[in-house]
Amino acid sequence: MVMQLLTLDEVAARLGVCRRTAETLLASGRLPRPVRFGRARRWADEQLDAFIKAEIERAGGYSMPATRGRRGRPRTS
Repeated sequence: MVMQLLTLDEVAARLGVCRRTAETLLASGRLPRPVRFGRARRWADEQLDAFIKAEIERAGGYSMPATRGRRGRPRTS
């Protein structure tokens, strides 16, 4: 498999966040450091996949959101 290098916009899209949030994650040290080619920053797709997997595990796994009632409030049993 060929490794892809992603731009910050592509990283943000894969994370489902805006570019500014991705920049904040990078500045805080939570997002993996990019590879630099001159001024260009790129992230290896495998490295980003590992980051996403680690964040899911850190959060306690993936779960479906609670079902909401007619007025937008969570249903109670």
